[in-house]
Order: sequence, then structure tokens, then C-alpha cells
Amino acid sequence: ELYERHLMSSSADSKHVTAVLEAVASILKAEGIKPSPTAVFAASLSSLERTDTEANPETSAAMLTVLGVALEHAPTGPVLSRLPHAMQVLLKTGRAAQEKPVALKGVVRCIGQLVAALRDAQDPGTNEWPHCAKAFGAISNLCVDSRPKVRKQAAASVAEALRAVRGTSAAGPASRAFATVAVAIARAPVKAAREL
Repeated sequence: ELYERHLMSSSADSKHVTAVLEAVASILKAEGIKPSPTAVFAASLSSLERTDTEANPETSAAMLTVLGVALEHAPTGPVLSRLPHAMQVLLKTGRAAQEKPVALKGVVRCIGQLVAALRDAQDPGTNEWPHCAKAFGAISNLCVDSRPKVRKQAAASVAEALRAVRGTSAAGPASRAFATVAVAIARAPVKAAREL
């Protein structure tokens, strides 16, 4: 579905996405792994870990697009089993993408999706939330970013994550994390904006 949509487009972004999808498919075939959302998630995450986002923001953005779609379709069990590692990779990529909005939007989206996956965890407030807290705080801070596309994606991702964890043990820590950022920004908007 993603491949078909981007294959017909002549945009550079779509060409990057199709190249990433072809590379992932080739890797999975060489490994003898049947393509599935879980396999694409693992392969995309592994590839993203080895990519220099500062040098190749368009390639990273394409990988993040593929990773985001894989997260939408993969069962949450395997995703949650890789949660600590996935958050580390996304935080590293996010730091490298600070000045690259095209890649930063993808990082923000994937972090929001991973936090939203906590809805299916056994005890997300105790077991998984600690792995998400720093990343969720980071995307909460980006809700006031000066770049409109980054700000819009951050707001959408935070809202999606908060809706998803409502009624779970992660709801309290997630709400407190967002409230802490909101209060800090409300008290000192200029200072908070500089700290982003």
C-alpha cells in the first residue's frame, strides 16, 4: 500500500520512501524472512540506527515514514518488546535531526505511536513508562516549536498518545509529564522556547 502510493509520485520524498521500502524488502528476502509489519518495523529500526541523520535527513525521513506505517500495522507485543531500544534509537535520531524538520517530524510521529502502544501493555505505568518518559517530554516540548510542521506533528502525537493511554497506569505519568511541560512553558515562554 505504501509502496504503491509512493511509486507513482515523482517527488523526491516519495523516491526516498520507495528506495527504503525496496532496501527493506531486499534485506528481508536475503535473510529469508517473510515481509510483515513486525519484520518491517525491526528492519527499519535497525537501518535507522545505522543512518547518519545529519548527513542524510531525507533518507532518515523516509525510514521514519516506513517505520511509522509499520508501527500502525504491527501487533503491539513485538513492538513493546523492543520499546527501550526503539526509544533510544528515536531519541538519538531526534537529537541529530534538531535542525532537519523533515526528519524531526518523523521522529515525533514514531515516538507518539510507541507511547500510544502502551495501551496494550500489562502494567505500562510501572514497566514501560520509564522508557518513554524522556521521549514523551521531548515531543511535549516540541508542541511550541517555532516550525509549524514540527509543532503540528508534536501536538497530534501528544494528543494521540494521551488518548491511547487513557484508562491505563501510564495515563497518570503521561498526563503529569505533559502538564509539567505546559506549566513551564506558561510560566516562561521565551525561556522554555530557548531550552527546546
